[in-house]
Amino acid sequence: MLSRECLVSDSLLILLENMGVARKLFRLFKSFNEWVKIKEFMNNKTLPEFDKYLSIATRLAFLIYWIFDNLAVLAKIKFFPSLDVKN
Repeated sequence: MLSRECLVSDSLLILLENMGVARKLFRLFKSFNEWVKIKEFMNNKTLPEFDKYLSIATRLAFLIYWIFDNLAVLAKIKFFPSLDVKN
């Protein structure tokens, strides 16, 4: 009975560890959302120029963040076999 409990415990631990990766996989395409928002701000003719450029700069920063986050997630799930991620 003890070995069965250990097996269930180990399975739940593996599931818990991989849930974080699964959650990150859902975020893979967030960079596309940022690109769409940048294009919307660029085409907005009613927004004051300062607000427009500030909004574009903010969305651009998020775009860069999501790109590197995507690379980290893909490296973690070994999508790129040549990259080794420790954490």
